[in-house]
Amino acid sequence: MSKRLEKFRNLGLFGCVSALLYIVIAALFWTDAVFLHSRWLPRFTYLTIGLLTILYFFGIRLVRKTTVRTIFIFAIIFAAIGFVGGPFDSTDVFFYMAQGWAQSHYNGNPYSHVLRDIPNGLQDPMIASRWMALNRNPWLDEPLPYGFTFALITALWRGSARGTGG
Repeated sequence: MSKRLEKFRNLGLFGCVSALLYIVIAALFWTDAVFLHSRWLPRFTYLTIGLLTILYFFGIRLVRKTTVRTIFIFAIIFAAIGFVGGPFDSTDVFFYMAQGWAQSHYNGNPYSHVLRDIPNGLQDPMIASRWMALNRNPWLDEPLPYGFTFALITALWRGSARGTGG
């Protein structure tokens, strides 16, 4: 076996196993398994994250012994998995979408009114999403913590996503 192939194989093995573990975690969240409230899911998730951490620390030692091309290939693979996986572990993103929806759909001012103030807002799935309910939706009573430029961006983005253009 050539030296070049051997270098790829070592780090490539860590990269392929890591990619598979990331895909498993993404699949758990995309299939809404997190809403089943089972006992095995958190344990399995923590075990998978632990394995990813171990693979990282073992694999990081091999980085200097591999090519930039190999690292770049796995960076693309992990970026693609992260893009498809979505922000399942961050309710911030769902808050931003809810704020944009409140501005573009309800003409709400994110600085003078909170999401809970929107009439029937708790029945709107954009504001009271299942993902936000996982952590009891603390964002319902928070005003927008960012400046006016961010508020304009979220309003325009949500407006264009539903086809109104803002």
